[in-house]
Order: sequence, then structure tokens, then C-alpha cells
Amino acid sequence: MLLLLEMMMMMMMASASAYENVSWAYTNTTPSLPLHVIFERGAPVMLEGDPVQMSCPSNPSSLSNPLDRSIRYKSPYTWYYLNRSSGVVSRISNWQQTLLLKKATMGDSGQYNCTALGERLSTPLVEASSQGSIVLEGSGLVTLKCVTTSGPSLISWSWYRLGGAELQMVGAWLQRVGAEEELTLGRAGDSGEYQCRAYTDTQGLTQENTSLAHRVNIIPLPVGVLLGTAGFVLAFLCLCLLLLLAVWLFMQTPIKTTALDKLANGSPTKGELRTDTGLTP
Repeated sequence: MLLLLEMMMMMMMASASAYENVSWAYTNTTPSLPLHVIFERGAPVMLEGDPVQMSCPSNPSSLSNPLDRSIRYKSPYTWYYLNRSSGVVSRISNWQQTLLLKKATMGDSGQYNCTALGERLSTPLVEASSQGSIVLEGSGLVTLKCVTTSGPSLISWSWYRLGGAELQMVGAWLQRVGAEEELTLGRAGDSGEYQCRAYTDTQGLTQENTSLAHRVNIIPLPVGVLLGTAGFVLAFLCLCLLLLLAVWLFMQTPIKTTALDKLANGSPTKGELRTDTGLTP
């Protein structure tokens, strides 16, 4: 049976196909390099009251097109702060490439991200938690994650399942199945090809990219395995019921009183003569 399952998995891997990447990018700016925060002064962990200085390493001249009047007077850099305790993202009003906190406080603890006008949103990639994205139904889950190597901090995600037999019956080609960065699948009916899309709209610059299709195969358990599992569970339940019945019958058995118990309780036995007259000496 294991050999049969391995052959089925190899056949599904061989039949997996990839679709051509489709992407949309509405921008009149020159793409910039991927941005990340660099600590120029201070460190990720430091004492309260010390100064912290962070910067976005990028060339400002490559972030915007001076001929584009719609973005000429907009800030080339924007800083965002994520409060880890509340999960709230707030925008920090800052026009500069460098963010300076003169005296850091406990309230400044959190995650900082920077975005630049014209920052390019890279084509997303799909990462799977299970190697080959092939699992047996009931043995685990497949988690797909949409990953971008560059782009603004605020990205909206969406997952689509490409047309299968059930979608073609209703004349549909794409079915939206998720709106988070990760998508978890676990049923045999979830087998199919999936795409993720990343969308961002920062300071009037709209970008949208779509990943390649990623194949997921969740193999249903054979009928014999299902019947064997059901029989094992049923036998285990019957054994538990028999044990409970045996304990209950044991608790209902009357306890016989022995002669020693009567003697200990002060009850006279046959042939015993009482000498207690009720008078105290």
C-alpha cells in the first residue's frame, strides 16, 4: 500500500504545471533598490533615554521622476511604526531619509518600517511548509506563504485558486480563497493550483504583482485505511466500556462481615459470656 501511495505522489508531481507570470505595475517612477532600516546610532536593544537614529539606504534621485507632476511635491520617504502590544500601525510624519529619536522611551519600542516613493514591488513568490506540497489527508496541513523581496511596508494580499473541474462547471476560472499573507490547506478537495497577488497603493503609486501558480496535492486516504482506522477506534471504545462495566460491578458486590470484624466492633460471638453488669468498680 505504501508503494502505491508513493507512485500516486510521483504521478501528481509529474503532472504539476506552472502558468506564466502575470503582473501589473502602474508607475511612472524609476524602481529603487529594496529598502531596509539601518541603525546609524543606537541598537535594536538599548537603554531608555539614549538617542536612536535610523535610515533608509537608497538614492533619492532614483525614487521619483521629476517630470511626473503628480508626485513632484510629495514626500520621497515615509516611516511607519508598529506597536507590538496592540498591533496598530501608525504613520510617522517624516520627510527625511533619516528618522531620529533624540531620547528613546519605553513607548517607542516596536517595529519601524520605511517606504520610498517609487519603491518597486517585486514579484511575489510562494513558499510551502511541506516539501513538494504533497501530503496525505489527515496527516498534516500545507501552509502557503506569499513572499516579496522588495516593496512598501503596507501590502494587501489575496489568494486565488485556478480553475478546476468544479469551477469550470459554473463557468469560472479564478476563485478567491484568502486575503492574508498565508493560506492553510488540509482537505483532499483543496488540491489544485494557487496564485497569490500583492497589491500596494502608497502615496498615489499603485502596484500589483502576481506569483506563478503553485500546485498543491492532498491525497485522500484509501478506503481500506479508513475502515481499518474506524475499526480500531470502535474496538478501543468497546474495551473502555467493558472496563467501566467491570469496575461498576465490582463496586456493587456486598462486603461480608467476618468474625474478626464483629469482635473488633464489640459484637458477642457464639459461646461468649458477657460479664459486664453495668456497675463501675
